[in-house]
Order: sequence, then C-alpha cells, then structure tokens
Amino acid sequence: PLPYKVIFHPYVLKQYNNRWFVFGLNEEYKNPYWNMALDRILSIKELSKKYKTSNIDWEDDYFYDIIGVTRIQDVEVQEVILQFAPELAPYIQTKPIHPTQSKPKFLESGEMVITIKVIPNYELERLILSYGERVKVISPTSVQESIQSRIFAMNSLY
Repeated sequence: PLPYKVIFHPYVLKQYNNRWFVFGLNEEYKNPYWNMALDRILSIKELSKKYKTSNIDWEDDYFYDIIGVTRIQDVEVQEVILQFAPELAPYIQTKPIHPTQSKPKFLESGEMVITIKVIPNYELERLILSYGERVKVISPTSVQESIQSRIFAMNSLY
C-alpha cells in the first residue's frame, strides 16, 4: 500500500505478537479506534491542532474481549468452546489463552474442553490454527466454518 497522511490523536500503545501498535482517533474518518503498527509509520509531525482526548477505557472495555489487537465493530462477545488433545492440557491450563478461560472439563479420552468469551477475530483464528490438529472448535459454528475454510485453503497449497 502507498503511504498516506493521517491527522491522528494517539491514546494508547499496545504490544501484540512482538509488534507495537498505537491506537487513537483518526480525525478524517472520526474513528476513535484507529490503529497503526509503529514499525510501519514513516514519519511523525506535530501539528498545532488541539488534541482531542478519549474517554475509552482501553484495558477493560476495548481489549478485554479480544485476543490481539483487532476488534471487529458491531460483533458481540461469543462463547468459544475449544477441545484440546491431552498433551496440550497442562500447557493450556498453566498459560490460559484468555482471562475468561473457564475451568477445564476433561473427557474420558483425556481431551480437555475450555470456554472463552471473546469477539472472534483474525488473531483468535491464528491462535487456534497454531495448535494444528491438537485443537477442535466445538462452537460457535461461525468460528468452526472460518477455521475450516482456512484449513481447506491451506490444504489446496499442497
């Protein structure tokens, strides 16, 4: 993409996946949730415009319901149920994938089922896919279908 200029009122810095992002108000689009990766910013120039403050509670309101930094507007929090292979159970228990992670339920097969309450996004799909064949999305159907579609697309490469 070509470089572009934006009048931006920065509010918060957030790191995800070894990349820093700045969130703030894009004045032209009147979008208070605009984000930019710091390593993609070519230059910064201070303007004499009045800084517009934010009343957004970034940690408790904006980031809490998501994994990563992408919050899809007008999408509600959903209960995502994941089933993990037995060998992943200790890892998922000791390093929860989200603060809403439920107490695990163990099946007779040794597989572990957990629930998280998040807004599905690209980073959630990426995380699920990172566990490969050792995780299964039980619900919701929309996340199952999205993961399945991506697996089919990957499969077509080989």
